[in-house]
Amino acid sequence: MRYGETNANAIGEKIRFVMNQMEHRMAALDTGWPIVTATQVYTVHDIHPGLARDIVAKGAASHGITWHFCRPPVIGLEYEMDCRAVFDERMLPV
Repeated sequence: MRYGETNANAIGEKIRFVMNQMEHRMAALDTGWPIVTATQVYTVHDIHPGLARDIVAKGAASHGITWHFCRPPVIGLEYEMDCRAVFDERMLPV
C-alpha cells in the first residue's frame, strides 16, 4: 500500500488498509474488536492525525493502544499492527 511513501496521507491510508485487514481476519475467526484486550502499533511515523477516526472510532483502542516507536521487522513496511485477546494475563516481577 503506497510503498515507500511516508507522508501523512500515505500513513493514514496504510492505517486504514491494515485496520481493514485486521477486521477481515478477525471476521474469519468469528470475532471482532470487542473481544480484543491489547492492540499494538509499530511505526516511527505520526499516527495521531488518524488515530481517533481510523483506530479509536472502530473500537480497536478500548483497552488503549501501545505504540512501539520503532520500524516494523519487515523491511519496507512503515506501519504494522497486531492485537490479542487474553482472558487472564499475569505479569511476573523482574
